[in-house]
Amino acid sequence: MMNLQKILAQAQQALTRALGQNLEALLVYGSAAVGDYDPKSSDLNLLAILKTVDLESLDLVRRFMKSMGKFRVAAPLLMTREHIRTSTDVFPIEFLEIKEKHRMLLGEDPFTGLDINTRNLRHECEHELKGRLIRLRQSYLEIRDQGRDLKTLLVSAHSANFPAFRTSLRLKQVSPPVKKEAITAALANNFSLDQELFIKMKLLRLGELKLTPSGLCSLMEKYLVEVEKLAQAVDSL
Repeated sequence: MMNLQKILAQAQQALTRALGQNLEALLVYGSAAVGDYDPKSSDLNLLAILKTVDLESLDLVRRFMKSMGKFRVAAPLLMTREHIRTSTDVFPIEFLEIKEKHRMLLGEDPFTGLDINTRNLRHECEHELKGRLIRLRQSYLEIRDQGRDLKTLLVSAHSANFPAFRTSLRLKQVSPPVKKEAITAALANNFSLDQELFIKMKLLRLGELKLTPSGLCSLMEKYLVEVEKLAQAVDSL
């Protein structure tokens, strides 16, 4: 299996070759930037800063994805510096997450000196938590296999909630950790949530917890309850 640094180097080379002078900067963000990366379960998240984001650029990156998908490289975010500068008030969670958890691969850091408007932070956090609860329930209705499919659904949903988890701590005036285990421990402590549940979710993601379909359904039920408790707590902040 190719190691993380080689994958990132290959991704940088491929994107540079594909986009040429249109590529101004490239960074990796999320777990791969903060030492919390697991090659078996973590995606590699990239943000490419372009001079112009047009359909031609999208087509060029589509070709890149054909070669990098096998390494769990997610579709890169493509933005201009101006788009970032003018969008911090509508995407405060996303930009805070990237600003605090990224590493430059190429070019000038677009987040240096960037002031992120947090006026709408609590509202976006509540929207994220409640919206993901709705989507999780809907997705449960669509699964065919309560074994394999439900496990995939739970792992995916839990991973997607971490930006909102960190933001919930931020709203409590708690400096959010960067690693998943520390985040859930702080979340459980500050919002009186079930830490044992989060430990089970971690083990499930790592493949170290084997559950029957009924066991997965029980875990799903408990997860829905705890995330809803968190959403209600954020609503009252």
